[in-house]
Amino acid sequence: MGFSSALLALFIHHLTPIQQDVPAEPPSYIQGRGSLTVHAFLGDGRTFSIPRGGQRIPMLTLQAQASCDADVNISSMNLQRKGLGDRNDITALYAMSSSYRVARPRTITRKDGRTQLRFRNLTIPACEKRTITILADFSEDSAVGGEHRVEFDGIRPIDANGAHVTVHTTIVSTLMRTAGYSSPTISVEPVQISNRITYGDSRIVGKFRLEADRNGSHAITGIRLKNFGTARNADLQNLYIETNAGSRISSVVPSMVGDEVFFPIEPPLTIRRGRNKTIQVRADVRSGAQRTIQFGVEESSDVHATPLRRR
Repeated sequence: MGFSSALLALFIHHLTPIQQDVPAEPPSYIQGRGSLTVHAFLGDGRTFSIPRGGQRIPMLTLQAQASCDADVNISSMNLQRKGLGDRNDITALYAMSSSYRVARPRTITRKDGRTQLRFRNLTIPACEKRTITILADFSEDSAVGGEHRVEFDGIRPIDANGAHVTVHTTIVSTLMRTAGYSSPTISVEPVQISNRITYGDSRIVGKFRLEADRNGSHAITGIRLKNFGTARNADLQNLYIETNAGSRISSVVPSMVGDEVFFPIEPPLTIRRGRNKTIQVRADVRSGAQRTIQFGVEESSDVHATPLRRR
């Protein structure tokens, strides 16, 4: 089964310092049993210009630390979009940690901007910290000059499955303002694998064609893939991405995390405007025929890319 091509818009921003009103600080709170301390970094009060169609725009950064007596699992988080902009300018709001998405994208359907992120498998081990970033994808049709910021909603915004939660926030927030230019895009098209995937080392388990539009060149710094088949975790081991000619361009990842895998690409893969490149995924297949493999790009922001300036 093939996958639809995904347009992947790239995050470009320019700093535009503007004075903003200081929002009220939500109080810390305690609930349930266990212990989790969350520091929320809303920003430094400046305004950033972002392109229409921008992807992976950081709206809120959290540092969560579990106490040393137990692991803590975060199940949900209540957020609110504020600012002089249309809520429909944001097509998706989600959370990532360590390059993996830990909360599925949500649209903002309520007029007051309130929404809830539901987390999946986000456990913070005892005595350890995790950095969580709340990001937004913006529509290509975003209104020019729209202003957006994201804050906690309510005095108890985080549900940690009964753990005591204390939240500390900064007293200023960053505002994102959509600019008059659009973000360049890149398309991803699955390519049919010629051979059947079998048990063994260094098998080709996925193939894709990346194509830059006519608006600019791109540097690909990472790709997150999801297996829409049934193989999970160590069913695939020692995964990496290579060019169609067989040159490895990514780090070797020991195994999938559940049904997904993130490949850091260093140095970045350059795709010039109007050009395309084919890449393929190799892995040691450690599962039998009962486990299926069908990699694809789940969300449009799963290819991490940076536009290259024209010379």
